[in-house]
Amino acid sequence: MSQLMGQLNIAVAGAGGRMGRMLVEAVQDADDLRLSGALGIAGSDGLGQDAAAFLGKPAGVLVTSDLAEGLKGADVLIDFTRPEGTLKHLEYCAAHGVKLVIGTTGFDDAGRAAIAAAAEKTAIVFAPNMSVGVNVTLKLLELAAKSLATGYDIEIIEAHHRHKVDAPSGTALKMGEVIADALGRDLKECAVYGREGVTGERDPSTIGFATVRGGDIIGDHTVLFAGTGERIEISHKSSSRAGYAQGLAACRALPGQPQDGPVRHVRRAGAERLTTAMEHFSFATYWERGDAISHAVAWLLLAMSLTSWFFILSKGLMAWRVRRSAGVVRRFWDAPTLQDGVAVVAAGDPEGIYLALASQGTVRVAPGPASLGSAVSPAEQMTRLLRDAIHRSTVRLESGLTLLASIASTAPFVGLLGTVWGIYHALAAVSSTGPVQIDRIAGPVGEALIMTGVGLMVAIPAVLAYNGFNRVNRLTLSELDAFAHDLHAYLTKN
Repeated sequence: MSQLMGQLNIAVAGAGGRMGRMLVEAVQDADDLRLSGALGIAGSDGLGQDAAAFLGKPAGVLVTSDLAEGLKGADVLIDFTRPEGTLKHLEYCAAHGVKLVIGTTGFDDAGRAAIAAAAEKTAIVFAPNMSVGVNVTLKLLELAAKSLATGYDIEIIEAHHRHKVDAPSGTALKMGEVIADALGRDLKECAVYGREGVTGERDPSTIGFATVRGGDIIGDHTVLFAGTGERIEISHKSSSRAGYAQGLAACRALPGQPQDGPVRHVRRAGAERLTTAMEHFSFATYWERGDAISHAVAWLLLAMSLTSWFFILSKGLMAWRVRRSAGVVRRFWDAPTLQDGVAVVAAGDPEGIYLALASQGTVRVAPGPASLGSAVSPAEQMTRLLRDAIHRSTVRLESGLTLLASIASTAPFVGLLGTVWGIYHALAAVSSTGPVQIDRIAGPVGEALIMTGVGLMVAIPAVLAYNGFNRVNRLTLSELDAFAHDLHAYLTKN
């Protein structure tokens, strides 16, 4: 989606309604947001008019019922309308990659399932109430329910204006869900929605709901914990819809926005955080949100991994062939002549580790032009030849081990660099949108920790291979030393 000078393009559903106008005003007042579209119901008042005309400062955005026109260029759609309208918008947004913040209430199970399915295609924040106060209340209710689990009857009373069409409210239902979860119950089985006639004694395991509709009540919610000799009430009362407009914060924290750096999750108590499965603690998320340094770390770890596995496989094959060849030393000494022994070693030593020594037996040490090398006895000259042969074999056996050791020792720190860099950006991004809380940084920190895990995944095979090859080499070199000693004794016996 296109963005203007770093601004986030926002479309508002139900722009002509009370809540819609509140959202339009909030978008217009935000420096980092831009109103790019406004949706209304066909035939509704205000259709075709400027969405911000009521503010006295036109936005140049007309209210339309055409989804393609209203969502053209939008990064996020904010929808606080009705279930049937939201589900229609949901289908279009999922198909076109537009992210959503949904504050609509009154969804049935099928509607919630549709939202969950759409979240596999685009990022969604779905919460029955975006108010900070309401979400704090939900946390208080969770604590109260656990503390008052026995001996207290629980009733939820909610009141709204005469125009609200669903009951109980989404916030009341969310309160019931939080309480039921805290008590280990299923709200579908323990909820009682209204009472009439002879109902019998109250079942203490139930959670009751009572609904009031009238006047212009913005939204009142009270949860009553009624015990013997005392009552505890936890209430939240709204005097303005401004608190509900805080869905704008959810827009900024949706995955894929430049304002949040590596932040990937909206974390509000009670909010249903629905994002695609790959957006939860995944390397794909780290890569998408990463900058040049993050990408460089990932590429470096990939190069280190490929290099180490190349040497592990090639050196592993070589070590296997060398150990299979160890028996040629015994067969060499069983041969009838020196030439036959060398031929036996040549046939059974494809890597040439033992052959480098055996072939020295065919070298004739003869007097030559005066030189430092010829100044020593033939026996000492043979010693030098055998020593040089062992040196060449040692070089072949140990080739690549220094690189393996370097990868094994540095890969964890390279991964740690990626983690520290990712956590730094996560904290910076989260702190720019409000207080830093552990639940808000859990997602991005988890993603950053992936790089430490990758670093260890690169290092561990290299460490194990390095140790294994060293053990094989020590065994082989000890056999070469013994073979060289015996060979020297045979070649210099006269």
